[in-house]
Amino acid sequence: MPVPAEIVTGTPAELNDLLVAGELDVSVISAVEYARHAKHLVLLPDLAISCDGPVRSVMLFSKRPIWELTDQTVLLIATPQGHILLDTTFENMVPWFRESIQELGFQERDIKYILNSHGHADHIAGDAIMKEVTGAQVVLSEADGAVLANPPRGQDGRPRWSAVKADRLVKTGDTVTLGGTTLTAHVFPGHTRGATTWTMQVEEDGRKYNVVFWGGVGGLRDPLVNNREWPTIVEDYLDTLQRAKALPCDIFTDTHGESFGLTDKMNRLLAGDKPNPFYAPQECKDGFERRERAFREQLAKEQAEAAR
Repeated sequence: MPVPAEIVTGTPAELNDLLVAGELDVSVISAVEYARHAKHLVLLPDLAISCDGPVRSVMLFSKRPIWELTDQTVLLIATPQGHILLDTTFENMVPWFRESIQELGFQERDIKYILNSHGHADHIAGDAIMKEVTGAQVVLSEADGAVLANPPRGQDGRPRWSAVKADRLVKTGDTVTLGGTTLTAHVFPGHTRGATTWTMQVEEDGRKYNVVFWGGVGGLRDPLVNNREWPTIVEDYLDTLQRAKALPCDIFTDTHGESFGLTDKMNRLLAGDKPNPFYAPQECKDGFERRERAFREQLAKEQAEAAR
């Protein structure tokens, strides 16, 4: 059953950092980190992960490979003249998707561009490694490019990821073309100030389809009312939603696989389902409308609270 929220996975330390940084709305957090930041957090009652006896190390084993246990997506767009990588997830996930790329028969040296959806650690932290490995150009929006080059620091005082200076900063309408494939950038402030949705066309059986790689409005992490750091956030959200709904869309993907049923669609595709399970124009429409409802509900809630 689809969850009307973005689910972010990570180690306990990573989740602690994300919550304290305001990049998560709800998360588990260690008791000591909650104590350090109690003034800025709301503790939900009757929920805890605890132990009433000695605490020992825990080892987890899985029959499934590690890349199937997380839902951050890394997309490889293959062309005759090289490949385009979209997002790189956490640094510790890079070895696993590098292995996947090779298992699929592609070569890392053929990756020419690394595009990013938005400047959060679970999508851009692997950029430095992949740029070093491939020599590819890193491309993202100006606002999130500043974040990539100046990563926030974690609770231990160290940068959340290795800093990278983007090779190219894009605005809405800019394109990246390789091997006859063109991706167009749409900067959709919301999830971050520089969140970027990428679009392209693909062809199958003589028919062209519009593909949307969503990177815009996800979880509502920033206050919408009385936001001094981002005073135009409501106007920016509304503009993003309006422009997003106007995008031609036959195939919808997201930065998290659970958000668009990636595993189910892949299984159906491999089973030979027709039409292609990824062809879902209604899903595009429903997804944009769902995000707009969530935004308007949150805005109304905050306005009501501010009026008290």
